[in-house]
Parts: sequence; structure tokens; C-alpha cells
Amino acid sequence: MVASALGLTEINAGMAGTSLQNSDPSDSTVANNFRDRCASTSFGNNAGLFFIMGGINDCWHSGSMNVDNFRNDLGEIVEGRLAYGMRRNDIFVLSPSYVRPGIWATLTGALAGGSDAEYAQFRQASAAIAAQYSTKYVDVYSFMESRGGTSLLHSDGIHPVDAGHRAIADAVIAVMQS
Repeated sequence: MVASALGLTEINAGMAGTSLQNSDPSDSTVANNFRDRCASTSFGNNAGLFFIMGGINDCWHSGSMNVDNFRNDLGEIVEGRLAYGMRRNDIFVLSPSYVRPGIWATLTGALAGGSDAEYAQFRQASAAIAAQYSTKYVDVYSFMESRGGTSLLHSDGIHPVDAGHRAIADAVIAVMQS
């Protein structure tokens, strides 16, 4: 939506259901994690802008994933983009998106981790990394919360409906235009 609105070409390296962090390579839940995908590809060499958003899958997976590893791996990703020569103002760190409060208690099995308090820590980690590296920061969570919250989500309380995706795009565009 952002690329379309601004006439940009999009290269989407996101992969649904995966984590950002590579906490424990032997843990199958971190297979194809975004940190390793960034390290193994060169799309940063010619990217004009770079947007990164993660944290939901990292928060709810039980086991080795935690906010400290998330913060570290997010920092490595940003450092990697800077090493490729990207300008700080062309890197956008997005907070994890809005989820229904209390959603964590409804999850089971390998997804039984997380809490509202822990999710707040993942959002804070995203903001801290953006500040540490002087990149752009997009508070997607607060933007969605103030524009409808749970009405922007499917009944699962996690995944955005079309209006939720529009809110995420609007949040990004607002920061780009500021």
C-alpha cells in the first residue's frame, strides 16, 4: 500500500509465520527467520528505502525467544543495512502491530508464550533500536490503537483486516512525510 501510494517498487522479504530473531537455530520455530534472511541477501545494496517490522511471532513463541535476543537481532539487521551504505533516514523501524489485549492467554502449544507486558517490551525495543541508530521510527501499535484498535483485526485478534493494513500504511506514510 505504501509503495503504491508513493509510486515506489516494493521488494517484500517478509515471510508470514516466522520470527525476526535467530535465538536458537536448532529450534524449528526460528527457521527462515528475518535476521538470517537479511544477512544472506543483498537486497539492501540497491534498496532506496528499508522497512522492518517484527515482534508478534517473537513474543508468542515459547522457548528461546525473548526481548533481549529480539533487540540484539533487530540491531544487527539495522547495522547490516548501514554497512551496505543505506542512509539512516532511509531505514524505517516499525513497532509490532496492534493485537487484541489479552490475546496471549488464548494461545496454546508452542505459541503459548507472551503477555501484554512482554509485548510492550518488544514495542519498546523497536523504538530503542530506531533511536540508537538514528533511523526513522513508526509506532504502528499506537497508530492502530488510536484508529480503531480491535476493529482493525480479524476475529483472531492478531491479523489485520484491510482497514488494519491501511492504518499500518497510513502510519508509515505519516512518518515519511514528517
